[in-house]
Amino acid sequence: MLRNSYAHTTPSIQAKVRDCCCAPSILISIAGPWCCVLGGIFLNRVVVQPLTDFIPLTIDLRRKDQVNRIARLFQALQLAFIQLSNFYRNLDLNQKTDHRYFPYLRSFKLNENTINFTYIEKLADDHTRTIWKACTDEKKIIVVKFTTEYNVEAHRICCEQGYAPRLIYSSTDNEIQALGGYRMIIMDYLGVSMDQNPIIKPNNLIYDDIKRAIDFLHSKDYVFADLRFPNILVYETNKSQRAMLIDFDWCGKNGIDKYPPSLNTTIEWPSDVKPDAVLKKEHDTHWLKKLQEHLNKCLYLMKYDTFLYSHLSTFMCIRLTFCFLYDSGYQELLILMHHKSCDFCWSLSFQLFCLPINCAYQ
Repeated sequence: MLRNSYAHTTPSIQAKVRDCCCAPSILISIAGPWCCVLGGIFLNRVVVQPLTDFIPLTIDLRRKDQVNRIARLFQALQLAFIQLSNFYRNLDLNQKTDHRYFPYLRSFKLNENTINFTYIEKLADDHTRTIWKACTDEKKIIVVKFTTEYNVEAHRICCEQGYAPRLIYSSTDNEIQALGGYRMIIMDYLGVSMDQNPIIKPNNLIYDDIKRAIDFLHSKDYVFADLRFPNILVYETNKSQRAMLIDFDWCGKNGIDKYPPSLNTTIEWPSDVKPDAVLKKEHDTHWLKKLQEHLNKCLYLMKYDTFLYSHLSTFMCIRLTFCFLYDSGYQELLILMHHKSCDFCWSLSFQLFCLPINCAYQ
């Protein structure tokens, strides 16, 4: 059976295989009397994850539970090898596809109807965030996300209030079990997250929208927990720029639920936030202040840039005038203009444009 696997093909065939699929493989690691089964695929990088823990093969034959576990392991491996061999045997090497970079799940059930979709691109350049942009057969743009933890209830109540995108689908318990504990979440695609650096407009309501959303969650005794820029969605309307909450992975009950053990401690969290720390409403307040500071900074820089652009033509004319005056030997007049003028534009333009000219004429 292994003769037909990806690992036992020639280099030229391997290149063709990678163009047609993600080259799924089964790996078995053996350390003395212990073994571990892993799965591997080839995306834009090699991804390998364990499918079992290290299982001891030194069993007591009088222990039926130990015998059954080893029997199930080898039975599962035999079935997996058969399916894997059939997969490669039936693979069309002349049919290249970009789908090899995307999950194999490409449909979901909605009101007894099967909705098919096609992945377009990954929405985050981060292998820890399994989230994609996709399009249904009806040309509806959606977001497909896979996660082990998700507060579906918090997302739904926020959606009802207009504080989160419409939640279209969430995996059933059977699907979660089939996906190895992962849940597929599907929602409407409305805009981009703030970590994608959208242009902040003067008439935006981003802070107001997020503040109302957080206040609503707090009224239900929920803490959003991870109110960083990747989890704030910015979208456009006819009148203004708005915002919503996305990714309710860490959202939980105040004083009860906890942060994940995998919390990135290199991030500047609130002072009492650490792995397995209890969620608190004041943590959301901390991030709200950070959001307000960022938006104020963006608006300040925008006003500064607008002023410079609006006076650019004036500055250029002044520079041409100064060049002429230098050519004509009127340096004293320029110095007098610089020291006596109270007009900001003349003074600033002199500093920005005359000093380089002065250096050039010396």
